[in-house]
Amino acid sequence: MPSSTTVELSLGLDFGTQSVKAVIIDINACHVVYTHSIGYQSARFSALGLLDDFLLPRLEEGEANQPAELFVLALECVLEDLTSKVSLKDVVVVNVSAQQHGHLLFSNIAEQVLDRLNISSSTQPLSETLDGLFALPFMRTWMTSCTGEEAALTRKIVGGSEAMVEITGSDAPLRFSAFGMARTAKQHPKLFIGSQSGKFVQLSTLIPCILAGKADLPLDYGNACGVSLMDYSK
Repeated sequence: MPSSTTVELSLGLDFGTQSVKAVIIDINACHVVYTHSIGYQSARFSALGLLDDFLLPRLEEGEANQPAELFVLALECVLEDLTSKVSLKDVVVVNVSAQQHGHLLFSNIAEQVLDRLNISSSTQPLSETLDGLFALPFMRTWMTSCTGEEAALTRKIVGGSEAMVEITGSDAPLRFSAFGMARTAKQHPKLFIGSQSGKFVQLSTLIPCILAGKADLPLDYGNACGVSLMDYSK
């Protein structure tokens, strides 16, 4: 049993559409130590080119993308701010939540890039350390609706709406990740050939990948359901 003077902190991180939020809880004392939020419209993110709706300029109707680098920078900023309030050495568990259906494409060297976090003592910005992590510079968000063609094709292949719902739990909503992934593959086919092939990850998986310095981590079960590729009954 830990002594009454032992400090054990739980850090909760939430990467939303408009901001990153952090909550630190003292596990033994059962109380909130600190809360913090950074909006993506702050000057710290101004170089990323976000519009007033927190999205990148649209290249087609229904597109709803945010910069992949946004979330690397957001993680760096929130951890930097927290270090002035608490000792991160006392954090024994980290819980991550993120906008569901948000997904990014790792490059084919993602494992090597993330491994730099395990072997480097560099003090350079996280975004520089992780240079080369992403195959594409954007993340498709939950607001994506340009995927009607991909959703319809998937529904047809599965055997119609009833079969789609029976297998996956929903009738191929346009915002679900599978259809954004299919659209990305259609628009950037060279990234899915041989040694150039990358790997899709959910935003809720990206942050743990960075914290762990590993590219191969499992999806959260709820977010996996929101991909629309999982037979949830099995």
